Amino acid sequence: MADKGIAEGRCEAHGAFTMDAPDSPCPSCEDQVAGEGCLDGMRCPRCGNTTDFKIVFTAWGRFQPDGLDAHDDSEFDDESPCACPASGCGFRGRVADFVVGWVPNPDAAWRDDAIQFPRLLAEIVGTLSLTEEQKQALCDSMDLEWAQIEELLNRAQETWDARKADHKDRAERNARGHKEADHA
Repeated sequence: MADKGIAEGRCEAHGAFTMDAPDSPCPSCEDQVAGEGCLDGMRCPRCGNTTDFKIVFTAWGRFQPDGLDAHDDSEFDDESPCACPASGCGFRGRVADFVVGWVPNPDAAWRDDAIQFPRLLAEIVGTLSLTEEQKQALCDSMDLEWAQIEELLNRAQETWDARKADHKDRAERNARGHKEADHA
């Protein structure tokens, strides 16, 4: 009979897993190699990228009339904004959100503008009806025609629908993968 562990854990990237101890990390995450060099220990929590990240950092630089001549002493910390440039990903958070072994941040999705901005617009459209006067005020404020604003709102809805579908698909794949592993 297979060892059932002490409890079931939950990983945002890989779904449910059996815990051998109260602080057991996800074994799938542990098996993935994290970044090297100055990116040591970093991996995108959404797509698994370990090779490069966009990080807001501070540095001393020498600027001359023709631009930046040289820079040194660059630094960033766990709270520095970070983004994954991998194709189709675009996950944004703090450096800490990308560090392997860091306790998953439950509000990472909340702080991800690529998720929350389309969500906000889709929910506003789904719950409010604008009067013609409000539509005109919005057009005037944005210096756009109503058809252009509708296009933006439709794109936001499509983006939000795609995010929800992607989340559902990943959850189903994770559930299937863990069921298949249980039967192996």
